[in-house]
Amino acid sequence: MPWKYDIKSLPVAVGAFAKPHTQEKLMKMVPFWLNDLDWIGNPTMVERIVAGIISAVRQGEEWFNQGFGGWVPNSDEFGIQTLRPLHLGKVDNRWIWTSGTSGSIHWSAEDAFITSHTMDTDELILIYGYFNLEPVPNTLELYIQPGASKMPLCNIETMRIAGKKYTLFPDPFIIPPRSSLAIGASVRSLTTATKEEAGLLGYMFAPNARLLRKQT
Repeated sequence: MPWKYDIKSLPVAVGAFAKPHTQEKLMKMVPFWLNDLDWIGNPTMVERIVAGIISAVRQGEEWFNQGFGGWVPNSDEFGIQTLRPLHLGKVDNRWIWTSGTSGSIHWSAEDAFITSHTMDTDELILIYGYFNLEPVPNTLELYIQPGASKMPLCNIETMRIAGKKYTLFPDPFIIPPRSSLAIGASVRSLTTATKEEAGLLGYMFAPNARLLRKQT
């Protein structure tokens, strides 16, 4: 059976990285990313996310002045880990958020899904999607603001039409060190605070010591 991913199309040309071992260690991780993202089921989208990861690695070399060390980097390298709630200012390691008691339907008010959070100097994040595990999500729309940019409003009701618990953004986006991320939400609840198991899909890039922290 032919391989469904076109690794040759990914932008990992020799000489594209500043540090000597980045190319080698990145290429070793490409099969992991392709496997880790295979649940998406769309090879083109998976390749697009992996291309975003490669771009984040390039930026990481510049921001951290270190080579990329993969999943288990050396003390003088930066690496990668799955995005955790703590990376975006959540109080614990559960992807749970609670909307306010005032309704925000039709954007008559706004709930803060991610309160404006600024990355530390040793943090770079790539985000490629959103998930919500509730049978009937209370959240209707998201307003994503990475740094000074403002992305088009994202209606997530279409997840229910597709029978999916997640949605992928057309292109993954990167939050570099010292930049911020804020996400507003419009919800259907009108009178009560509602808790949902919902979060973001992505990866964190940081020097090794930062990746080992249990708490922020």
